[in-house]
Amino acid sequence: MNFSLLYLSTLKGRPKELFKDGEFRTYLKIVAVFTGILSVGLYFTTSMNVEEAFRNSIFQVVTILTTTGFCTLDYMTWAPLLWLMVSFLMYFGACSGSTTGGIKCIRLHLLGRIISNEFKKIIHPNQIVPVKLNGKAIPERIMTSIVAFILIYLGMVAIGLTVNMAFGLDFIEAYGLSLTSVGNVGPGLGFFGPAHSISSLPDVLKWFSSIQMLLGRLEFFAIFILFSPSFWERK
Repeated sequence: MNFSLLYLSTLKGRPKELFKDGEFRTYLKIVAVFTGILSVGLYFTTSMNVEEAFRNSIFQVVTILTTTGFCTLDYMTWAPLLWLMVSFLMYFGACSGSTTGGIKCIRLHLLGRIISNEFKKIIHPNQIVPVKLNGKAIPERIMTSIVAFILIYLGMVAIGLTVNMAFGLDFIEAYGLSLTSVGNVGPGLGFFGPAHSISSLPDVLKWFSSIQMLLGRLEFFAIFILFSPSFWERK
């Protein structure tokens, strides 16, 4: 979660601030929904009882969302549909103002608001509907930046998928490796899931994955701006 919000809610003794924050509520919803889906899936497709399914699900959801890389089970032994749920979590990440990777919940929250507002504008073309976060209107420039970031993120995952497959990896392993590298998640999919490591990769792919990790951790713009000629022009 956001460290500033954590500071306000604990050290400053204002716990209500937690649930007033739109991003934190979105984070809780993601944890709840995906924990429920994985729990039901594990209960019906494995020999786990309700408590085991819930415990393993919520741990795996939180560790993937927070990109801490811990695993108590090899989720590649689960039903394929549950692999898909795990891969969605790799995109999301946790809250802004924390050390997690991924797209971050604040961008997902605002993207949902942007999409919702577009539907409202179709129904009421003359209505002015600002995108708000915690009661404050978000400037158009920030919304454009959010959409641009998400598109670049998806594009980087697609580029990584293409490069990995060019070196002979199958689709699931190539996709999982690219996704976990850009998001700095830790485990991927297929052979590069929780039970194994990337030690068997060719050196070229290890370097490429490292570059993906760097770009994802610094959120692209800080690196890409260095390759812009206008950045180096003397003013």
